[in-house]
Amino acid sequence: KTDNRGNSVWEKSFGGSENEVGYDVVSSSDGGFIFVGYSWSYGNEQQVYVIKTDFYGNIEWEKNYGGTMWDVGNAVIEVSTGGYLIAGYSNSPRISSGNSDIYLIRIDSFGNIIWEKGYGNQTFPNHEWAYDLIEIEDENFIVVGSRDRYDKGSKNAIIIRIDSIGNIIWEKEILDDTQIHESAYSISSLQNGSYYICTTINSETSSN
Repeated sequence: KTDNRGNSVWEKSFGGSENEVGYDVVSSSDGGFIFVGYSWSYGNEQQVYVIKTDFYGNIEWEKNYGGTMWDVGNAVIEVSTGGYLIAGYSNSPRISSGNSDIYLIRIDSFGNIIWEKGYGNQTFPNHEWAYDLIEIEDENFIVVGSRDRYDKGSKNAIIIRIDSIGNIIWEKEILDDTQIHESAYSISSLQNGSYYICTTINSETSSN
């Protein structure tokens, strides 16, 4: 943590005896912070790893989530009605369809699971990943990421709107026959109800 001039106030490391990676952090309404990523030290194989700290970086609780294979948390937000929602992906049989699927975990302020769900195209060999999310009106959420169709359209950006208990309201996939490998990595909202999505595009027609 730094002050407003970039000077270090404190620095911490978290994890066990194996590899851990952090992908996102947000400040929480209680003055602390919540970090997400993945861990190989805790649970089964690679699991979503979440650390909640106080304002000074002291651990209040840490949890791991997922199944028996590979689970990753890429983004986290604090929900207006309390708790947090984590977005990432899972390859675990109990959660996914057998491929990598979008993995959402709703937890309370103490890290207890309220609900968890996997989202993906059930047809092999499609894979889905979630990279970012925001809360919108009516306790709904928009999640952005990508779907890899391999030889049938390759990788496309996807946008999913869900309700407060994780049910899909709608799903959009950005398809373009002239481009391959599109991924949506970030989403932000404006007060007028518009949204900006940041993506990558690798075009077949241009090496740039």
